[in-house]
Amino acid sequence: MTIIHLNGKSFVPLAGIRNECFGYYQVLARSLRLYDADGAVIGAISEHGVLYRMVRFGNGRFYFSYDPIPEIGEFSSPAMQRLECLDALRRAVTTEPPLRRNTI
Repeated sequence: MTIIHLNGKSFVPLAGIRNECFGYYQVLARSLRLYDADGAVIGAISEHGVLYRMVRFGNGRFYFSYDPIPEIGEFSSPAMQRLECLDALRRAVTTEPPLRRNTI
């Protein structure tokens, strides 16, 4: 189990320990999806190391933006944000198997 850190907040895999972390992450085919401690989606990291916020509407659709994720907070600089995101992505992808969709 790999713990990733973003702006001092710890995230563990979705199937990881449920009590010693700020939130959870899920490895997708080319990105990471971030969840808060309650299991709600808060954001994602793209394959290029870009952190974006995800807000779920009542109809189940998501709104994506580059606004800071309130649960994580603002980074000291955009360069630091990208470095931490790339490091988190690299660590998670090399240790956790990606979630793949069934293809027919």
